[in-house]
Amino acid sequence: MYELPAIEWSTKSRSGSGLWLAEVVATAGLLLVVFGTVRSGRANVAPFAVGAYIAAAYWFTASTSFANPAVTIARTLSNTFTGIRPNAVPAFIAFHLVGGGSPGGILTICKGAERGAQPCDASESLTRDRGARSRHDSVTSSVASWMSTASSRTSTIEWPS
Repeated sequence: MYELPAIEWSTKSRSGSGLWLAEVVATAGLLLVVFGTVRSGRANVAPFAVGAYIAAAYWFTASTSFANPAVTIARTLSNTFTGIRPNAVPAFIAFHLVGGGSPGGILTICKGAERGAQPCDASESLTRDRGARSRHDSVTSSVASWMSTASSRTSTIEWPS
């Protein structure tokens, strides 16, 4: 594809505190997205949320969001602008571990806040409110009903040839 070899060692140099901090942010954010979707009871949307996060993080992080040791190792095999030279991989993986531990601390703080007087954020207190949950379920079923109706209408459209 693109007239490049299938496997080619990357020569792209990636090192420096800005890139390493970006990997901490990318990894921590990725794990928070996964934990957040599962905790909200919407684990079925986790693949979409992860894909959207990685696509966005590619643009908002200085490192193009490797966020995963397996991806980092795989990117050594592509000599493109998203590749990484193999000798830079250990530092990236070390910062993935730092980023991987960060959500644990953040979630511990949030859970502690739940038990105390202040919730971690407004969305958590809304989720705990049964009234808000039933309103959410009502809106969700209304949207689902509308989408199934819209879907059946679009399937009967005759497109010009």
